[in-house]
Amino acid sequence: MARLVFLNGQNMGEAVEVKEGMTLGRQADCDLVLDDPKTSRHHARIVQEGGRYVVVDLNSSNGTFLNGVRIQKSALSMGDRLRLGDTEFVFAPDPDDELLGRTVAGFQFLKRLRHGAAGAFYLGRQVALDRNVILYLLDKTLAQDSAAVAHFKEEVRAASMLRHKSVLRVFDVHQAGDFVFSVSEAFDGKPLADELDKPLPARRIIAVVQQIADALAEAHSRGIVHGAISPDVILVDRNGNAKLSGFAGLNQKVPVFCRGIGTLLYISPEEVLGNPLTPASDIYSLGIVLWHGLMGRAPFEASSAPAMARIRCEKPVPPVKAPSPVVAHLVANMCSRDPAERPDARTVADALAETLKRLPQRRKIAKRTVPKPQPKTRKEVTPLPPVPTRKDSPLTIILLPPLFGFGFLIGWLIVKFFL
Repeated sequence: MARLVFLNGQNMGEAVEVKEGMTLGRQADCDLVLDDPKTSRHHARIVQEGGRYVVVDLNSSNGTFLNGVRIQKSALSMGDRLRLGDTEFVFAPDPDDELLGRTVAGFQFLKRLRHGAAGAFYLGRQVALDRNVILYLLDKTLAQDSAAVAHFKEEVRAASMLRHKSVLRVFDVHQAGDFVFSVSEAFDGKPLADELDKPLPARRIIAVVQQIADALAEAHSRGIVHGAISPDVILVDRNGNAKLSGFAGLNQKVPVFCRGIGTLLYISPEEVLGNPLTPASDIYSLGIVLWHGLMGRAPFEASSAPAMARIRCEKPVPPVKAPSPVVAHLVANMCSRDPAERPDARTVADALAETLKRLPQRRKIAKRTVPKPQPKTRKEVTPLPPVPTRKDSPLTIILLPPLFGFGFLIGWLIVKFFL
């Protein structure tokens, strides 16, 4: 069971249960009537195909958009954003998911996180050890396929041997009836996909991709191919530490045309053609992730899953606007349609690490501290030291009058007799 949750408008926050064949539009006979003048009378329909919900545009005037891309028909994945006119929804799991709160094989399913191509991710708790874990539950259709289950277990065991700081560590795999799931460490990070609605700072996206390339170099050296690199399986915490999840996802067991456009953006041309995946396939997908992060948009647009798949094989990836010619050349090689022209993961990791050394660091601007004005105070005037006065001796006092009189007499005689 799934829901459409309104993200804007007067119904923001309300949830509507998704039903087979439900019609959305302005007309009163629609299953979900939208009070939006930019939607058509019968705008879109949601149907089920191959056990998945698919949205179909009914030749609307303003189009149906899935994760920002105009589509004609596309499968829906949990967390997808659907826009009709000015009305936007998120495709969300039912909060009454039958697994939530249930304990299976010693693991309690607490919260559904997101949907993958071959199953769903849950936040869980390992009861015996009282610790949080990530549970990847295989789709019920695949869980009933003994060959798919055997392959899933084999891939999980191989992934559990990986020890790398940028790989979400896989602990174990369990099967209980129709429930088949892997157990991984919990990580306090969000999918990179949550940040790709605009171009990211070059240093941030390059640092994230460099960490993932380093993790892939370790996996490829052990003969392990991820096979489903996308922003949804790259988790990034608030400090910029990245971890790669989703190993052993059985993505090739899901037909290409049954996948959503969002997933098809990142798969390699050889996967579209049904050829076996190789380490070069991971490099192509990682190159598209880097392109998307630098540009803030996907390199291709298509109206349906078949159209998107066809573009992957026919059109080259457009040039990317990168912080340096070296990065632009590296992305072009990573996204080459010829697997032989793509660099290996170690080359990518080393090249991006060298690029990070040359990129300018973000400078932290120190806050200027303005001194507080001091209250004006009257300056105290320091009095000048007194001028020392000469003290006359007693002899001077006695002799001064006679000398003065003698001088007067001499002056009178000169005037009297000589002038």
